[in-house]
Amino acid sequence: MGNTISVTQLLDNNTQLSSHSSYDQLGQLISQTDAANRTSQSEYNALGQLSANIDALSGKTQYQYDLFSNLTGLTDPNGNQYHFTYDQNNNLIKETKTLGNNIEYSYNQANQLIEQKQTNGNRIQYQYDAAGNISQQNYIAAGQDTAEQTVSYQYNANNQLIDVQQSGHTNSHFIYQRDALGRVVQETISYGNLKQTLKYSYDTDGNLASITYPDNSTVTYSYANDQLQKTVLPNGEEINWRNYQWNQPRSITYPQAEQTNSYDALQRPVQIKLSSKGQTLLERNYSYDKVSNISRIQTEKGSSSYQYDLLDRLTQVKPDSETTNQRAESYSYDAIGNRIGSAQQAGEWQYNDLNQLIKWGEGKQQTSLTYTANGQLSTEESGNKKLSYSYNAAERLSRVSNDTREIASYQYDPFGRRISKTVNGETTYYIYSSEGLLAELDQNGKMRVAYGWKPDSDWGTSPLWQANLSEGQTLKNASYHYLISDHLGTPQLAINSAGEQSWKINSDAFGNSELDANNQITMNLRFPGQYYDAETGLSYNYFRDYDAKTGRYIQSDPIGLAGGINTYGYVGGNPLVYSDPTGEIAPAVVAGAGVATAGVRLCAANPACRYLAKEAIRWGAKSLITPPIFNDKADDDCRDENVEINDASSHNIIGGAPNPPDPDDQDNGKDKPRNLQKVKDNYLKKKGYDAHELKAEYVGNKDLSKWDLYINKDTKELWIFRKGGTGKGIPTGYYL
Repeated sequence: MGNTISVTQLLDNNTQLSSHSSYDQLGQLISQTDAANRTSQSEYNALGQLSANIDALSGKTQYQYDLFSNLTGLTDPNGNQYHFTYDQNNNLIKETKTLGNNIEYSYNQANQLIEQKQTNGNRIQYQYDAAGNISQQNYIAAGQDTAEQTVSYQYNANNQLIDVQQSGHTNSHFIYQRDALGRVVQETISYGNLKQTLKYSYDTDGNLASITYPDNSTVTYSYANDQLQKTVLPNGEEINWRNYQWNQPRSITYPQAEQTNSYDALQRPVQIKLSSKGQTLLERNYSYDKVSNISRIQTEKGSSSYQYDLLDRLTQVKPDSETTNQRAESYSYDAIGNRIGSAQQAGEWQYNDLNQLIKWGEGKQQTSLTYTANGQLSTEESGNKKLSYSYNAAERLSRVSNDTREIASYQYDPFGRRISKTVNGETTYYIYSSEGLLAELDQNGKMRVAYGWKPDSDWGTSPLWQANLSEGQTLKNASYHYLISDHLGTPQLAINSAGEQSWKINSDAFGNSELDANNQITMNLRFPGQYYDAETGLSYNYFRDYDAKTGRYIQSDPIGLAGGINTYGYVGGNPLVYSDPTGEIAPAVVAGAGVATAGVRLCAANPACRYLAKEAIRWGAKSLITPPIFNDKADDDCRDENVEINDASSHNIIGGAPNPPDPDDQDNGKDKPRNLQKVKDNYLKKKGYDAHELKAEYVGNKDLSKWDLYINKDTKELWIFRKGGTGKGIPTGYYL
């Protein structure tokens, strides 16, 4: 006890990167110093509960608890306060923000959440079946007695989702057919009178072998040693992956073009290069600082260097003198991460006590913003332009208008995915796979655009191609464009089947973009998980909408404080290392001590880290609302003298609600050890393990609160499972 633990990483050039964690005599983590010699600290009360985090810039976040160890108060470094109230069963019943905004929760006798009431009076009601699955959700607008939306769920004998029906303002229906292993083999999708079918097949190792699109065209995939080797498109063209380094390919070949990738000893990308017919079409060379921030990027147009503050927030982008199509950028932030200065966006940045941006810019560009009681952007006014934003009872953006007309309207399915957009009277429908947007259909149900993704990749992170279809075409004779992405999965370039550039984009660090004047196609994929809406200038980002102009979301994070203290910020101000494919995550969680360590940061920048969990991660059907911060009750029953455990029932939810079912859940329980018990974070700390670092090492730095650590009592090995112990599980190789 009272030890300092050091972790040293050795790079290819024999450079050593060392980080240090110090613990007090009780085994509590009290400080972390990273490889850049930046130190964060943690303080504890007499009961051993975390009472404060102090970051490397001396920003202090404070925590208060009741007698049952429920978090009752939180004060951020700007002095904004949050309060939480619980019932006698330790269920959260009220969440109060700085300005008095309340969210209220009600439960049944089984301690299941049955109603969530927002500040503006909108309500979500939940019903459950005998197995505890959500069977119905009702979305009721403020002041109304009847539901604006009703969603019903049906399950098979294995509690796997087989039918979802949405009625009311939006009508949709999803039917899932499963094989003997519980895998979805056919999905029937109905949007009103529009009906489409997707089909899936799998190889003997359980890998996705094919997808059949709505026009009955099929894309196939083949593997070797569980690594993707080839995909064949309906027109016969191929993409091939070769020469893997660990689980990352060094070579990807397209029709008439080849992409080469290089990685360092820490599996970080150091070069991405695309060549066609002897010409370099795209090049990215990456350099890193001591904590894996990207310090320099060299492209085919020149080089730029990047600087960060002590909290890893991007502060400077400096192009070399010979660099073209790249502007200098500079940013400054307050203690919470709100942008308070930008050289390329002159003027003052003003915020209220809820960290809502209320004014920015100057002169004719000065923009004023107001928000709903629930924290969504309501109006945006700049010069003679005023936009109004409306939301449905599920808190999703449903309409954007100006003073004279409706600009756009949107509808969503029960899983939070946007299924339609109507602009100027024309409606586009969207169909999704587990990896991202799969197809765009016109209002007559004809497929006009299709997308391909790397199988089992994280949502929105690995686009492969876009196909454009004219009247009467199918994917067998469509026009294909292969997407070349950067290290995060953001498309940078598209090439056609002849290996010629057909689309290119140039963006600043936060995604403000300029399209190449010679582009031949429209391609709307942006940062991972984002789809650009030209009608508003925003990017739809699954559960929220992102504004690249300000580098923040226009809605508060749907998972509350679990996504970070600043519920509007984008990836902690570091868009070169992190991405937010679903609009509900952040680099660090509120209750974690200290800044992100090098190991976590490497995984966030490196998709190979997430490969190990590919059998457990299925992002396709996400929840409308997800559980954020979980706090362990004091005095949990200890069923094993060597392991501190707690059941799912011993968690309290702050700012969230139960997860609707996931149609991609394929758990059949065969790979799960028989003798498992859940392990507490505090117990792991005493044993020298950091729970967040351990989970991030295997599942990436995404939604860590959705994963739990368990011990196999027979072997003492630590395993990672989805919250509640579901899924196949991931053995970590670490033992207690």
